[in-house]
Amino acid sequence: MRPTVLPPLLLVLVLLGACAAKERAAEPSSPKVVVVPAPSATVEPIIVTSRSAPSPPPSISSEPAAAEQSVEDETASPSAPAPLFVSKCKNVTLMIKTKAIAASGLELDVELGNAGKRPITLMRTNDGSDANMRNPTVTFELTPRKIAPQGRCGNVNGFDDHDIVTLAPGSRVKLEWLYPPHPSAPGRYTLRATYRNDPAASPIRGLAPSPSAAQLARVDTTTACEVTSNDLTFDWPAKAPTP
Repeated sequence: MRPTVLPPLLLVLVLLGACAAKERAAEPSSPKVVVVPAPSATVEPIIVTSRSAPSPPPSISSEPAAAEQSVEDETASPSAPAPLFVSKCKNVTLMIKTKAIAASGLELDVELGNAGKRPITLMRTNDGSDANMRNPTVTFELTPRKIAPQGRCGNVNGFDDHDIVTLAPGSRVKLEWLYPPHPSAPGRYTLRATYRNDPAASPIRGLAPSPSAAQLARVDTTTACEVTSNDLTFDWPAKAPTP
């Protein structure tokens, strides 16, 4: 078979094309630039774990305060309640009557009596009984309540064995160291007194030596008693008598 003879011009073009292809093959390939579109802005969710979770805002409620109070109540040592006073002297009487109207005020005779059929052990009044500074106490109620200011020191007599008395049936004992309120204006007044013996109360609340253990044991044997006197009416003059 005879070889194909190309025309001269066509042969030149073929040779030039082959050289150009060889040169391109020899040249390093240029890196391709790939344009990646920017991603759209998104907000990623924030995952909060329970460990880093913020505390919820405080709510207006009384429950937390109540819970705290209950904890405090449980931890605090409970204080012993005061013993309940119950009077047990149904047949004891208290009588008051006018002794004199003096410049220092109204002077009274006050008697504690036993109208029952059995003996009863009580306590006599002493210095400070009318000022709630010792046991027993005697309180006065003046009507109308027009009372002149009165003062006293804090010292009182100490406990005396004579302060405890046993009343036989039908007997009476006179109470001392009692000074009723002084009216501040002339007129007619009504006075009433209340005697109260509380064995559980402190025998001395003023400035005085403390009772001995034996004396306190005797106080415990007395009867809890509260009794109110008769009403005493008297006239207070415009000018108090001179001493």
